[in-house]
Amino acid sequence: MPLSSSPSPDERDGLLQRFLVASRRGEIVALINAARSEGDLGAVVATELCEAFDAEIGFVLIVRPGATTAEPVAGVGLVGGDLATVPVQPLCGQALSGLAAVTERGTDLLGLGIRELALAPQTAGGARLLVGVGRLYDQRFEDLELALLDAVTKSAAQAFERFGLEHQLQRAHEMEAVARLGGDIAHEFCRALANIIGPSALGTARLDSGVSEVETGLSGSANELVQQLLAFSRQQVPPPAALDVNAVESPPPAERADPLIPHVEPLADLFRLLGHGIRLRILLALGSDTLSPSELDERLDIGLGVLAYHVGVLRDDGLLTLVDTHASRGALESFYRLTERGESARNVIAATWREIGELAQRP
Repeated sequence: MPLSSSPSPDERDGLLQRFLVASRRGEIVALINAARSEGDLGAVVATELCEAFDAEIGFVLIVRPGATTAEPVAGVGLVGGDLATVPVQPLCGQALSGLAAVTERGTDLLGLGIRELALAPQTAGGARLLVGVGRLYDQRFEDLELALLDAVTKSAAQAFERFGLEHQLQRAHEMEAVARLGGDIAHEFCRALANIIGPSALGTARLDSGVSEVETGLSGSANELVQQLLAFSRQQVPPPAALDVNAVESPPPAERADPLIPHVEPLADLFRLLGHGIRLRILLALGSDTLSPSELDERLDIGLGVLAYHVGVLRDDGLLTLVDTHASRGALESFYRLTERGESARNVIAATWREIGELAQRP
C-alpha cells in the first residue's frame, strides 16, 4: 500500500492559515456571546476584525425594522463625525441589500481614505446588519479573510437578534407587572366603593326617619377622620365627643345653607367638584361680590391662566354665573357671581371650616 506523500510547503502554509482563521473565529465568537449590550457587541466585532485583518478601520451598522436609514453601532479608527457619515454612503446602501460579502478597491472609499474595503451584510431578526473592514494600504482581502468576515457577521446577527428577543421578553414582563398592579388597584378601589356606596344608599333610604343608625355611624366616622387628619398634621388633640347631628347649632340667617338634594350621586359630584383647593378659595373669595378672573387673581395671587380654568369649571357646574362682559385693554373681560347653588356650597364650606377650627382649638 503506497504511503501518502508529505504535504508541500504551500499546502502546509494553507493548512496553518486555515487553522489560524478557525481559531481566530472561535475567539471572536466567544467574545460576541459574552457581550451584554449592542454597543459592547459592535465594539468587539469591529475591534477584533481590524486586528485579525491587520486593518485600520472597522464599523458595524444596523437598519432596524421600520427604519429607512442605517444607524452606526460601533466603529474603530473613525474620528469626529466620520462614523455618522458612513451609513449614508452609497457603497454601504448597496452592500446592505446584498447577500454575501463584497470587496471594493479605490483611493478614497467612503471618503475616509480607504483603499481596500470589505463589507458583509446579514439579517438579524427583523433588522439588517452590515459589518465593514477597511485598509488604508493596497492589499486585497483573501478568500479566507472574507469567509471569516462572513462567519463573524453571521454570529453578530444572531447575537443582535437575541438582544431583541430579550428586550421583548423584558417588556412583556414589565407589562404583565403593570397589569397585575392595575388589577390590584381596581380590586381595592371596588372594595372602597362598596364600603361607601352601601352605607350611603342605606342612609339615603332612611333620610325621612330622623337620626338613623347609619347617620350615627357616619358621624362617628367623621370624628375619627378629623382626629386622623389632626394627628397627621402633628397636632395632639384629645378625641372630642361624638357629634350629635340633631344638636348642631344653625348658622346665622345670612350664612344659613340651603338644603342640598338628598341623593348620593349629586353629593358625590359636588364633593368631586369642590375637592380642589383653588375652587374652594374662589368660592370663599367671591362671597356676595361680582368679580372678573383678573380681580380674583389680585385677591388670591394664583395665576390668571390657572384661575380662569377653575372659574370655568365652577361655571359649567352651575356654581358661578356670568353677569356681564366689557372690553378692557383690547380684550373682553367677564364678570361672575355665585349662583344660589354656589352660595349654598360656600355657606356649607364656611360652616364646616369654622367647626373644624373650633374642634382643633379645644383643650
